[in-house]
Amino acid sequence: MIIGAHALAAHGRPRYTGDLDIWVRPEAANLTRLITALEAFGFASLDVSVDDFLVPEAMVQLGYPPARIDLLTAIDGVSFDECFAARRAERLRFRLVTLPKAV
Repeated sequence: MIIGAHALAAHGRPRYTGDLDIWVRPEAANLTRLITALEAFGFASLDVSVDDFLVPEAMVQLGYPPARIDLLTAIDGVSFDECFAARRAERLRFRLVTLPKAV
């Protein structure tokens, strides 16, 4: 789930950011799929495991600002399931990438 400045921009409140914050559901099956995707996109050298993501408030950073991606497993004040249930799906179009409605 996209959170942070990019989510704010999708809701009409743009602000500068040096990263894309992606909140991932901290469940073993989901994290296994995430790690498989990271490896497929060339990030096998990170050598991350499901256990690395299960550490409270774990974050994995890919790249460098302004194109960094932060993968988070928790944020303060709300649970993933609570926010996912209230998510607003949007189709966002960028120059080279179209994001799917449900991520």
